[in-house]
Amino acid sequence: PQGLSVYINIRFTSDVWSALLMKSAVGSIPYEGNMAAVMHSVYSRVVDGKSEVFDEGDDDGRNGTYNMGVLAFAGTALAYLYNDSTCMAWADYMDYSGTSWLYQLIFKSTGVTPAEDRFAELDLICYNGGYLGEMVAHSDWGTSAASVLMKIGTRTTANHDHGDAGSFQIYYKGFLAGDTGHYDSYGTDHFKKYHQSTIAHNSIVIYRNGNSYSQKNGSSYTEPKTLSAWMDKSYITATVTGVSYGYMDETKTAAKYAYTSGDISPAYQGVITKGDRRMLAVFDTNNPDVPMYFFVYDNFTGTTDSDAMTFLLHTKSQPTISGKTVSAFSGTGKIVLQNIKGGDKIEAIGGVGKNFMVNGSQVNTKDGENDGYWGRVEISTQNSSKNDVQLNAIYVTDTTNKTACTAHEIFGDVICGAIMGNTAAVFVEESTNYSGAINFSTAGAGDSINYYVSGVAAGTWLVSVGTTTLTVTVEEGEGLLRFTAPSGLVSIAPVN
Repeated sequence: PQGLSVYINIRFTSDVWSALLMKSAVGSIPYEGNMAAVMHSVYSRVVDGKSEVFDEGDDDGRNGTYNMGVLAFAGTALAYLYNDSTCMAWADYMDYSGTSWLYQLIFKSTGVTPAEDRFAELDLICYNGGYLGEMVAHSDWGTSAASVLMKIGTRTTANHDHGDAGSFQIYYKGFLAGDTGHYDSYGTDHFKKYHQSTIAHNSIVIYRNGNSYSQKNGSSYTEPKTLSAWMDKSYITATVTGVSYGYMDETKTAAKYAYTSGDISPAYQGVITKGDRRMLAVFDTNNPDVPMYFFVYDNFTGTTDSDAMTFLLHTKSQPTISGKTVSAFSGTGKIVLQNIKGGDKIEAIGGVGKNFMVNGSQVNTKDGENDGYWGRVEISTQNSSKNDVQLNAIYVTDTTNKTACTAHEIFGDVICGAIMGNTAAVFVEESTNYSGAINFSTAGAGDSINYYVSGVAAGTWLVSVGTTTLTVTVEEGEGLLRFTAPSGLVSIAPVN
């Protein structure tokens, strides 16, 4: 979380060195688990089938080839320690960058050879729980894959961590929703006010009387010097409330869906009392022109009636806004966002001299460097109550695709939702652990709809849609009820 291109190479590689030294001295590695799995999770962030990666924290190069190059030493050393052909394959792909010929001789002495397919042992959906609470999911490993990163971010390690709890990134033939800003130097105005702040990420800021309030970022904390200090509750930034994902085949070569949710209110340090963000990526779209749907539900409660919850979307190109629909391009990929609920004000902020705007002022980098992004779209809910709710439905496609994929709102007594293509995304509004009845309608949407109902409690549920009756089990910690049925009047109730 502190930055792949700098701090994997410095901090994690230091741990790798200690493992190398201890194994040489006493014959065993002092750490539990498989350290090579850390690098597998790093490689899972590759988004183009080659070397472009999702950025996070204080990334230096913000370039895929550079990032992968500085990771080659750790991969080579871990291939040696754990006989891991995947790590060796990635190091070989980057021509063992930063690894001298002497180290290469030593690290290859066990006979481990690079895997023929460096993606073969990587999971298309990689969930890093614990203190990160982050999921990376890909439709496949090809160069035309749709990829998404969804971060709840449960605990900050301070220093180089960013205020990015609840953020997401999307890639399809280009970065369509990205992590912005430029790591010019630690502690500069641009670093503290923009790059490390929530305003530079696809999360939520709160506007109050014209000023934006972000999450507390890494440099605002005292970096913990001991594990017991880090366990203090002041370093908690969120709580994961749901995790669920699945594949379309038993061999896990095609992702079906990925879901995560969390309460990110602790990251705002008293600015809000509730921060429920839920994110659902669906790859099983049954549409060859649309490889991924993505739904984001937000339910926030501020401390004053004037608090305006503002959804952020950072884009490479200048976005087009038409009513409640936003579209933008990157490479040959296109992102289309449809605000289903809560978008009272939608505006684009960016362009030359305006891409790093914070509270009406541009916060430039000290070296004049840019980040390659045009700017951002802000979608604000501006009502007179403390509670704000938004639902945004997103899809990705090719720039050449002129056919719109329209999302339609789903109405119900305790839910809000949207149906797009073959997918119905439904969110219980006031709960992430609901155990009551749910009723809504999807009439006229089709004969085979994949339903995803978020915010439900674990247990057995009875689902009725017309003449179709199903019994569905929700596992503990999932928070997501899934089933396939025709469109129509939907009734869901827990089984006593």
